[in-house]
Amino acid sequence: MNTRRASLLLCLASCATSLDETASAVTTPDREMLQALITKAGPGGDVFFPAGNFIVGPPGSSPYCLTAASVHIHGAGQGVTNITLAETAGSSARIFNLTGTDSSVDNMTLDGNKAHQTPSEQSHGIFAQEGSRLRISRVTAQNFPGDGFYVSHGVSDIAISDSTSQNNDRHGITMGSTVTGITISGNHISGNAWLQIDSEPKGTDVVTNVTVANNTLVAPALGPGRPAMSVGGQSSDNSGSQWTVTNNTITGGILVIWVNNVVIADNHITSPADLPPVEVQRSSSNVTITRNTLAQTSAQLNTSGVYIDGTTVDNMPSNIHVTDNQISVANTTAFGVRATGAIDVTVAGNTITGPAGTSDSYAGVVCRSTIAGRHFQLCAVTDNTINGFARGVNVSGDKAMGWMVDELDVARNTINSRHGVGPDSANNTPGALFVMGNTWGPNVALPHIGQVSSATRIIASDEPITVVPATP
Repeated sequence: MNTRRASLLLCLASCATSLDETASAVTTPDREMLQALITKAGPGGDVFFPAGNFIVGPPGSSPYCLTAASVHIHGAGQGVTNITLAETAGSSARIFNLTGTDSSVDNMTLDGNKAHQTPSEQSHGIFAQEGSRLRISRVTAQNFPGDGFYVSHGVSDIAISDSTSQNNDRHGITMGSTVTGITISGNHISGNAWLQIDSEPKGTDVVTNVTVANNTLVAPALGPGRPAMSVGGQSSDNSGSQWTVTNNTITGGILVIWVNNVVIADNHITSPADLPPVEVQRSSSNVTITRNTLAQTSAQLNTSGVYIDGTTVDNMPSNIHVTDNQISVANTTAFGVRATGAIDVTVAGNTITGPAGTSDSYAGVVCRSTIAGRHFQLCAVTDNTINGFARGVNVSGDKAMGWMVDELDVARNTINSRHGVGPDSANNTPGALFVMGNTWGPNVALPHIGQVSSATRIIASDEPITVVPATP
């Protein structure tokens, strides 16, 4: 250890002993002493906080208790070096402001003391801004009125690893502005009141180049709008891009909204409430959902294993691939993969399992056009094994409303359901139909293919098809 490091550690240990003796006294000296050591270390320096309990509050009008600019701050361990936010510290109080180049915080616990704070979404453990090559590792951030870790404007190349964010009143980790190059790996994120990981850029901000790998996420109170994690952009004009979400264990779900070029792979995701394990919304494009185990275990109505949903002609998901997953749903009123108002969706190589006796409207895969003025161009369902649904594959639209699925391809699937492939009326018929090489279970009713309109172009079929007059 060099002389400067040794002297800093000696000074801090001495000061900490003094502070421990007066722990119930004025809290300001803790902050002043810690910040003085950080400042003394200077750019590129290392500061070592010893074991102990420290109470800090922000000075004057600043929301930041401690500012680390191009400094490496080390604790003695999580639960060993403990820094707690002073009572009534202020609605925007944050323990660390992490900024500059090559700044880091590791091996400590930060506590927001939320039971003694004014409720505020702006109070966080670590607030990172205007920096690059920022590192947070082996840090516990808990009990904050806002978020455990908040990544704000001007940040590039930041890693949050092997840390814990828990029991905060908003999110565990938030990307709240323009951020590029963030790696979130090996963390345990649980019990945060809203999302465990949230991407919420504002205005023209975008979040890009994000890797989320090998984490455990546990959402405590799931419901509409509260998945475990959001992969989010700001709008169809300000979409995020380049997200990779791999090898995570998630209780809750993932919401993809206004983001392009996303890979969700090799995760184990269970959703015990009315949210799908994976949901793709609005104008998200080039999204691949592959090799995951996705379980929807809720008793709620109209749930899905994977839900793909568009809302307007400018907000329709496109080039969505759901491949090689194990997808299961527990409720008889649930879909395996449900795509509504999308442009093109491929569902291939999956095992999709529902409970025996699902209600008549529910299918292993359903593609439904819901937006007038822009058709659902292609629904391709190939090489899947579909068990336990009322219908294997269904297509739905409304010609009178201008809701049209242009083409449905169903090929090389093994389907064990009460009915085979929709549509079930001429009004729902696709513009073109390809049905080849499927294997049907013994209980699939004949005919395997529902009625189609005389306006439907049969590309190819090795199954009998009943053609009925086209609706006006």
